[in-house]
Amino acid sequence: DVSISFRLIEGILDLAQGAAGRRLDLSGGRVLRFAQGELRWERAGRADAYEYLLPVPGSVEVCELGVRIEAVMTTWDEVPEAERAGLLDPGKVLGELRIRSWRAGDRFWPANRKEAKKVKELLSERHAVGAEKKLWPVVSAGGELVWMRGFAAPERVRASGVEQKVLWIRVGGER
Repeated sequence: DVSISFRLIEGILDLAQGAAGRRLDLSGGRVLRFAQGELRWERAGRADAYEYLLPVPGSVEVCELGVRIEAVMTTWDEVPEAERAGLLDPGKVLGELRIRSWRAGDRFWPANRKEAKKVKELLSERHAVGAEKKLWPVVSAGGELVWMRGFAAPERVRASGVEQKVLWIRVGGER
């Protein structure tokens, strides 16, 4: 049970008017978090797993990371050369896009690899640890991972530059 006090009400009002991702720790092992324009109840100590629908085109505030993930329909030439390895061919991406934290057992096949690898192994190679590793964003479509921050897109869904439009998933401004 949470006891209601003037201080608690003020805290909730401040939370609702603040930046996404902020949280208020309550008694009884509960947390109130402001995310996606709404207040959400959580249990304290819960793993910060997340999953959101990613509209195309559009963006999602991923409060657990403090970033905005954007899905932009654009042309090959509009994307900086360093970002082109992650571009997707929208004609090959099946199903709705979901931005989420990776899960145990997830596999990803970057175009520059001979085979799919467990996400856990790919992140270990990058020396990602702690919360950064636990919360690393991936995008799934039709039951497969089609994008992973900082990795080349899988060959099967990767844009080659001949497409009229390409799908660019990018991390927007970090807060």
